[in-house]
Amino acid sequence: MTPKQADFVRWYFELGNASEAYKRAYNSHAKPNTLHRKANDLLKHPVIKAEVQTMQAQARERNQVTIDKVVDELEEARQVAKQSGNASAMVSATLGKAKVLGLVVDKQETNTKILTPPVFNFKPVSPKEMTDDELKTELKKYGIDIDNANKLNNSH
Repeated sequence: MTPKQADFVRWYFELGNASEAYKRAYNSHAKPNTLHRKANDLLKHPVIKAEVQTMQAQARERNQVTIDKVVDELEEARQVAKQSGNASAMVSATLGKAKVLGLVVDKQETNTKILTPPVFNFKPVSPKEMTDDELKTELKKYGIDIDNANKLNNSH
């Protein structure tokens, strides 16, 4: 692990935000999308992933955090919210329990493409300024054949 990668892991563990950890560890001034992408790439790196998991396990052990304790605390928070009539807090606590128990997984799309709209460079022309043949030619470029349309209409 490089020193910058180690800094990234330390910052990530301290802040809980991969983009901010990348920004600080690499002293980056990149755009948010770039920071997000690079931070995600680092989190997928096998050495970094293993180090983060090791640090998380040590923190859980040090603080005696278990899934049962977390679920109990979330249930307690849910009951308090229920008694106070705070439906939003109840939902949050319930979702928290579901996440801890692996029933709900946050899904994030990391392969985001930025689409730019097409640019059309054309000079608008009024159909009134075109001859019938010029108008037919232009419309055919877009798959519109007026001659055939007229023949179909006249046959019905």
